[in-house]
Amino acid sequence: MLKKTPLAGILFAGLAAFVNGSVGVLSVFLFSRDLSSSDVAFLKCILACFVAISIVLLSGKSAALKNYLRQKWLLSAVCAFFGFFVLYHFETAAYLTVPVAVVAFCFIGSATLVTFMISALLQRRWLSFRETVSIILALIGMYCLFLANTEEVHNIAGRPIAGLIKACLAGGGYGLFMVLAKYYRLGSGMVVIASLTIFASIFLSVPVILNAELTIPSEPKVWLGLLSLAVLPTIGGFWFTTKALTLLSSQSVQLIELLEPVFALLFGLIFLAQLPAGMQLFGGAMVLAAILVHELWPKLSHTGK
Repeated sequence: MLKKTPLAGILFAGLAAFVNGSVGVLSVFLFSRDLSSSDVAFLKCILACFVAISIVLLSGKSAALKNYLRQKWLLSAVCAFFGFFVLYHFETAAYLTVPVAVVAFCFIGSATLVTFMISALLQRRWLSFRETVSIILALIGMYCLFLANTEEVHNIAGRPIAGLIKACLAGGGYGLFMVLAKYYRLGSGMVVIASLTIFASIFLSVPVILNAELTIPSEPKVWLGLLSLAVLPTIGGFWFTTKALTLLSSQSVQLIELLEPVFALLFGLIFLAQLPAGMQLFGGAMVLAAILVHELWPKLSHTGK
């Protein structure tokens, strides 16, 4: 078992970035099978809820789930609204009109800004110089990474404005989730995930009810895609993220999760012998610099005193 150390928190945040990388590709695949954005968001969440509750029941933690819901139902509902409903509803809808790379860029940029700004607001302070430098380095790095992968990011102004707004709203919701989960001590573990997905399923059912239509897939491949979304980014991603938040600050977790495209570069190099372009290397270096500045600056400052 991993000890509760900052290093373990870094590992959990990195794993969250790894599994979250599957969202865009899987969502686009499901859209090609005539599922709407509301269908995908609701079905993957209800599947995740079923899986999470089943795990809780099979592990004999039903009493713990009842106690958790009794004590933290309001916090769970608020975090589920921002972290699941706002995230999934708007992110999934954004993929309908905006390329995956552009959605990822807008999502990550808004999530980073919101995480840092709301954290400072709750602590009643201004952003520090260290945080400002970290944000700037992170945004430059992400822009370079996605610019190297697709010209769509460079031509971002030409994309449908509604899709860009939805991607930013999704990132803002995720950023708020990170801050609230850390600040109000949401906790971690499968009991927490089960609680969150219960409320998230209720919230995500609203657009389906308002549209008065829910497409039930018949293809096994579609159900496999939905189950993959339920298990990897929904259960796995949030399990790793909430675990990391118990060990690190929300700002640190958010920055580390920016490593998602960096992992993609490494996998391409190791398994496909794809050499990264100079722009990609520079972008990855900027992301790593943002993390190092945020994490090591206090230690270096303390050492220099």
